[in-house]
Amino acid sequence: MLGLQEKCSICGFRLPVFVWFQISGLICDIIQAYLDYFLSLIYTLWEPVTVCWAASYILSISIRHTSHRLLVFGDYEGTYWSSLSKTYMAYSTSIIVSTVCNNLLVKIGEFSHKEAWLLTMLWTGMCLGPC
Repeated sequence: MLGLQEKCSICGFRLPVFVWFQISGLICDIIQAYLDYFLSLIYTLWEPVTVCWAASYILSISIRHTSHRLLVFGDYEGTYWSSLSKTYMAYSTSIIVSTVCNNLLVKIGEFSHKEAWLLTMLWTGMCLGPC
């Protein structure tokens, strides 16, 4: 199966893969924001802002994997689980670094939950997201 970017054209023009990757990423960022919000409603223990960030990011990776397959890359090589584990490995550094950064924004920068989430999401997507 091809990704949507391989099948879709507008007036005979195909959008670059980068654009499809950004569309997929935006959809997943919105889903991650909702996950973070819902987690923040139920989790109030140790470091809630940072735990919600990390948990929502980790949960969103499987959604990103599916979205990128459908919109950008098409079928994956090997099994679903093999492909998903490679995706988690690709994002592993980003998960760790962004979680530490999120915690520092809250602890040292005294940013609110929403501000820390937005700042972490912005720089993570621009600097650490695998391409």
